[in-house]
Amino acid sequence: MSHVRFLWINLGCLLVAIFCLLSCAPGGFASSSHPTRANTTVAGKSALSSVGSIPTTVSSTERVLVPLRDRILTITHIQQKDDSDATTREISVAMLLQNATRQPIANHASYFRLVTSEGDTFGQQIETSANFDHPIAGGETYSGSITFSVSIGVNARLRLLYHPEQSTQTALIPLAI
Repeated sequence: MSHVRFLWINLGCLLVAIFCLLSCAPGGFASSSHPTRANTTVAGKSALSSVGSIPTTVSSTERVLVPLRDRILTITHIQQKDDSDATTREISVAMLLQNATRQPIANHASYFRLVTSEGDTFGQQIETSANFDHPIAGGETYSGSITFSVSIGVNARLRLLYHPEQSTQTALIPLAI
């Protein structure tokens, strides 16, 4: 009887360990009070990602749609260039932010951060588009960009973290730059 109990306990521990490993898999996540799907377009073909509804990587030419409860974030272009002092690089992210409701929503540059795969955060924004920190009226779409400054020594995979004022809406989008 004790061997059977021992076997069941070990089997249960193994299943818990496998579940934990699968839930910690890299690739990003999107979290909101409603399920989301991210659509990526590569060379005219549409494909849905299988990892957390966000594409596994976003290249500079892909357009990425991230629907949240009351807004839709679309990454339209990513550009990287080395700074003139050769110690930092600039990463520019062009985007569209559409208000999917009738009520105005807030839009602030502080909602955006760059995060490495190790969890280091780079929030130093050296430039934003005009009128970036203004509300977006119901049904309207804002087009703008944010430029981040990142140390040239950072070689980890970068992700764009979008975390607006409502804690139930967060998107972590892997960038291939």
